Formats: sequence, C-alpha cells, structure tokens
Amino acid sequence: MITDDVYEETMIHLSHIQILDRFDKVCQSRIENDYLVPDTIRLQYLFFVANVASKSAITKESQFYFQCMIELLNKSTLFVTFNKTILQRARKRKSLKNIDERRYLYVSENALMELLDLCEPLEDDKIQQLLEKTQYTEFYHLRVKLLEKKEDYVTCLQLLVDGMK
Repeated sequence: MITDDVYEETMIHLSHIQILDRFDKVCQSRIENDYLVPDTIRLQYLFFVANVASKSAITKESQFYFQCMIELLNKSTLFVTFNKTILQRARKRKSLKNIDERRYLYVSENALMELLDLCEPLEDDKIQQLLEKTQYTEFYHLRVKLLEKKEDYVTCLQLLVDGMK
C-alpha cells in the first residue's frame, strides 16, 4: 500500500513552465525537416498554448509565442475548426442556445491577439510575416491590429470599412 508520504516523495513536482517546456520539447522535436510527433498531437499542443497557456501567468520568450502564431496561422482552418468543435460540445453539454454561431471565430482570433501581445516587441519584418499569414484568413481584427503596428492606417481603415459591408 502506498501512503501519502511515499507518494509525495516519489512524485516529481513540476512548475507550469516546466510542464510547458516538456510539452514543447516533445511536440516541436524534429528529425531533419519532419516533426517526431504527428501533426494532430503537435497542433493540439499549439491550440493549448493559444487557448490556455497564453492566458496564464506562464511567461516564455517572445520568439516562442511568435512561432506558435506562425504555425497556428499556417493551420488556421484547423485552429478555427478545433475551437468550433469545443464550443459545440460545450453548447450541447450545457444546453446553451444563445451563443453566437460564429463565436468560435472570435475565440480563435482573440487567442491569436493575446499571443500577439506576448510577442512584443515585434520588428517590422515579423509584423509583415504575420500580415502575410493573415491575408487569406477571417482574422480581420488581428489584421487591423498588425496594420496599426505597422502604422499603415490607410489600409487599416480600408479593411475596417470593408468589414462593415
């Protein structure tokens, strides 16, 4: 029989940052150009970073969050679909009927905007890289925020006006 004392002695205590570091090490490990972990698992990790870890007191270097954003934007359709599925399950479980049908898109975009704040400071080339990744997504608010950082207010205004149509 294992007592609480023995359990406490054998249990390794990891901080949240240590857990995230271990997940990162496993999920981002590569052999040449291929990841060791299948995309489905790796993407679940990135979704976790965007939806949970970025909202916590865990702090990592800005490059970490930038790389997460790049990968999530590369797989933006899967990221949005993931959040849509989570919200649909929550709606069924809690019998919620008054949730906006497109809330999953807001959740996805807000998670990316929080990651963007954690990427600061951003150089112009990184802002441009993120802008290019958002070009064919529905993340208009993220695009506007990036254009503001780039101080491209004319394009920013055009995007806002187009979004109101």
